[in-house]
Amino acid sequence: MNKKRTSIPQVPTRLRHEVPVLFQEPNIHTGFREPHHPWLCYIFSIFQVHNECMNVWTHVIAAILVLVKLINMSDEIDFINDRYSWDFLAGIFATLLLFLCSSGAHCLQSKSETVHYFCFMVDYAGIGMYGFCCAQLHFTYSADESLYRLFQTIFIPIGIGLGFLTCYLSIRAKIKYKRPYPYARKLHHILPVFAMYIWLILPVVHMLFHCIRYETKCNESLPSHIRQIVCFFVSGAFYAGDIPQKILPIGWCDFIGHSHQLFHFFISMSSFYKLEAVRIDFRSNGGVIRARPEPTFFSAFGPLLFLIACEILCILSHREQVHEKIARVYRVQEKEMKKDE
Repeated sequence: MNKKRTSIPQVPTRLRHEVPVLFQEPNIHTGFREPHHPWLCYIFSIFQVHNECMNVWTHVIAAILVLVKLINMSDEIDFINDRYSWDFLAGIFATLLLFLCSSGAHCLQSKSETVHYFCFMVDYAGIGMYGFCCAQLHFTYSADESLYRLFQTIFIPIGIGLGFLTCYLSIRAKIKYKRPYPYARKLHHILPVFAMYIWLILPVVHMLFHCIRYETKCNESLPSHIRQIVCFFVSGAFYAGDIPQKILPIGWCDFIGHSHQLFHFFISMSSFYKLEAVRIDFRSNGGVIRARPEPTFFSAFGPLLFLIACEILCILSHREQVHEKIARVYRVQEKEMKKDE
């Protein structure tokens, strides 16, 4: 008797012109997954070769490495009983959410037009959460005490606002513009992220300025902070410039070497250096940090949970606009088909 072999479900891949315009990417020629297959096909497609595979794995691996770092740091920091470490734990949680939202979006976005929109709206929410928690980490553990007292009442609320703005403007741009996307759409992503970054990196820049100008506050964490800044701007350059696929012959970066993959890699490296820098700051500034009022669950995790709730409401509030845009595209396609007939 012949035994049936069980195989991993796969999604057929197509050339760029063979998939709907929504799923097409500039300067990529092959490896596009067909839409409208079962969910399991897209989940297991991480084991296939296609043009989103590396975008998924770069952040899956990053999430695993963050978990490993959390386990290693737990030998030094009691994340359960030491309330002063709860802000750190919230930041690690947001970093994991960023990587999971990103890898999930790239993994599932080809399922359908509706799934595509909602996957990337969740991805944008992850970016907003991550940006806010970077601000929370730097302000709590890296800020000089004078800066901490000066911005104590406004730093976190402004961080929440900028995190939400990053999510909201990215969603609006995704719905407003259609492919081929104008550069204005990319500016809707870059500008709020840049504003968020200026705010979240302020405590580190203040530390760096005092170290260079006055040779004070030269913390042991500064090399890691400098590395995280460099990696962030390198990642931004790859994201904004669409290099190298824009300058190489079409098809060379379809599966590996695409700018978005490099963007993922360097933003992951920036995250690792940030966590290491904050770990050092927590150890070095422990006396100053523990002189402040003891954090509560609400003060440590409340702002992040509030931002997540706002972003969920933002995504849900755009459901009708997503459905209307998809329906409008189908109507246009039907008219064009009738004209061809």
